[in-house]
Amino acid sequence: MFKVLCVLLIVLTGATWADELIMSQNFSTHALVAKQIAPGSSRIIDITTGYGGCDSCNVTGHTTSTADDLKNHYTDDEISGMIFRIDLSLFTLTWPKTENTEGAFNYKGNTFGGGLFLNVHYAFLLEAGLTPTLVQWFGPFYVAAAYELSLGKYFGKDADEKMSTDLATDIMLTGALNVGGGTMMFLNNHGIGIGIHGGLRQMHFVRPDCEKYTGTDYRTGDKINPKAQQGFHTQDWLLYYGFDFTGYSNLPFLKETNSKGHSGYTVSIESGIQLEDRPFYYWAFTWSFYL
Repeated sequence: MFKVLCVLLIVLTGATWADELIMSQNFSTHALVAKQIAPGSSRIIDITTGYGGCDSCNVTGHTTSTADDLKNHYTDDEISGMIFRIDLSLFTLTWPKTENTEGAFNYKGNTFGGGLFLNVHYAFLLEAGLTPTLVQWFGPFYVAAAYELSLGKYFGKDADEKMSTDLATDIMLTGALNVGGGTMMFLNNHGIGIGIHGGLRQMHFVRPDCEKYTGTDYRTGDKINPKAQQGFHTQDWLLYYGFDFTGYSNLPFLKETNSKGHSGYTVSIESGIQLEDRPFYYWAFTWSFYL
């Protein structure tokens, strides 16, 4: 498992040396800890990878004209970004207090459970930040909000598509809000749950300065004349939805009644789009553990 994770880190680190995607974390696992469906759990580890972009957005402000049409028209910029990040919970406060952290025969979590969390994250290559998250359940439904502050330095690629430390942004401070809610159905006799969530989230795309070949040597076919391309930073709001699956421990059927080490895991897939003026889209996959 450790070797597989190391290979995944190397591959995704290389992939994220392109345009960068910045967004706040998924809050579905925090909702489960606030519900205390796995009694006594409080620590959360999230591993998230995702991809987003826009196929026809004018974010650079560039215009172009042709011999057939001499008027200047805005260009359609194709932008994309990847994300690979790890989130860890530093502080967790849940309510009401869970009296029986060992679980019970028909334990179903707190009907009006809530939680306040402070999380830290690290995203490749050089980004780190803090995210406070608030969750409140109302019976089978919950509402949640998370706001992320990130400091990052992002690196571009040279004309040969290799990362260059000479092509980089200044250190950037960004904020990203994620508000929404969801629901989940728990099958306590089996220790599993299936749910959905959704909401509105703020997305950032960062393209550092880069280089591109602007000509071709027709004798050899090699690309020539590398020139610097100016980077940009753009942001927008996207509506999104997600599907969640969780497995957890709390049941006497699993011979855990006298154990306090309850835990669980969550697999979550998200997708979102914004079509009003710029067709931004994204998808994200999150694997979480709550201990």
